[in-house]
Amino acid sequence: MRAQQPAVPPAWVRLGRLVRALGRPVARPALSLADALPWLLPKVRPIFTYQAHARNTGKTAEYRPLAGNYAVSLVVDLPNQDLDLGPEHLRNWGVDFDSLLQRARTNLLARGGEQRFLALREGCYRSTWRDNLDGSRMLLPGVLQRLRILGDPVVLLPNRDMLLVAGAEDPEALRCIVAYARQHLDDTVCPRQAGPLRLRNYCWEPWDGPAALDAPERQVPRWQPVAINGMAGAAETAPAP
Repeated sequence: MRAQQPAVPPAWVRLGRLVRALGRPVARPALSLADALPWLLPKVRPIFTYQAHARNTGKTAEYRPLAGNYAVSLVVDLPNQDLDLGPEHLRNWGVDFDSLLQRARTNLLARGGEQRFLALREGCYRSTWRDNLDGSRMLLPGVLQRLRILGDPVVLLPNRDMLLVAGAEDPEALRCIVAYARQHLDDTVCPRQAGPLRLRNYCWEPWDGPAALDAPERQVPRWQPVAINGMAGAAETAPAP
């Protein structure tokens, strides 16, 4: 005797099941280190943005103070989303922040080097990527030192899509970037948080240059300078053409 076949639900029932299924969150597999590495990038932001994010979401990004009011974190720039790495990612992958930062800097350099800076005038430059990571190019000192500037690089980050660079021994170029920065501050940065930084001995530190610049970082706490491993590593060599 042939077994009775199960009845096929009506079309409206099948449609309802499909709609409910589409409305449920789809479980995503945990991101592996191997999958993350090609998309890993550094992100430089004012440190208060990380603190505000933790208060608002309860999630803490893994970051390190850099200099002045700035800190650096790591982001996985996936095609359909950005994932800020937290302590749990480093713990699950069994890696340390510094080794991932070196890989992130190498990935960042692959997006272009000193040729992506536009001269505002002699010795005064601004970045042109506009990829929300312009400020992160301060983590590529080899790139900044290949610009035609006088003295140590001095940078300003008036917003996340602009990095301004001049030389510490060029007062006119320094005044140029300060004036330009004041015209392009956005609501994520204010003058008290946008003080110039100087690269000295491969460490960024708050700029303490000419008083005429009225450096705003004198009004804010100073972090211990953090070395960015600038004298060695793949991120200090321009990619082969």
